[in-house]
Amino acid sequence: MYYIYYNSQGSITTVANIIDETFGENFIEIDLETYTSFTNGEKQVFDYIVIPNSKIKGKMHIVAKSIEESAELIQPKGIINKGSYDNNAIIITQDKLNGSWSATSTIEDEICALFAQGEANISEYYIVDTANQYILLDTIQIDLKELAKLDHIDIKRFDKKVCKMSVNLLCNGHYVKHIHNIQE
Repeated sequence: MYYIYYNSQGSITTVANIIDETFGENFIEIDLETYTSFTNGEKQVFDYIVIPNSKIKGKMHIVAKSIEESAELIQPKGIINKGSYDNNAIIITQDKLNGSWSATSTIEDEICALFAQGEANISEYYIVDTANQYILLDTIQIDLKELAKLDHIDIKRFDKKVCKMSVNLLCNGHYVKHIHNIQE
């Protein structure tokens, strides 16, 4: 068995192959691959923290201190593809009939836990004309921390007239896939 010991702030203090109370009271069991990557220097303990799962009480994750270190850009900068549902994605739904926007998360628990730590994690999306992406019609903001905890949120600040139009969504590059779902 292999273990990672951490302090009350989640900082990793020791990687060990024994349970020893002198290392502290907080520890999680890890696999051989994770143990080896920390002990051979492939991963540095000061670059990672142990954080609780945002949805399952008592479950912990070892993640990089920032998402930039833990993942590559999956969503390129530009227009968000249209679709309806996908696993491990942020789905932004435009309800043209009722004039509303909402966001749904199907993101993996580990990434949700990373988004859920710290202060608000606001991501801004640009609503642009379908014929010319350089014509900005409106913007919407999603707090990824709130979305990670709740899995679904209603977006509150937007122009209702624009919401009822055929539009495209633009975003900066992101570590999670995005989908623009349109309900008519």
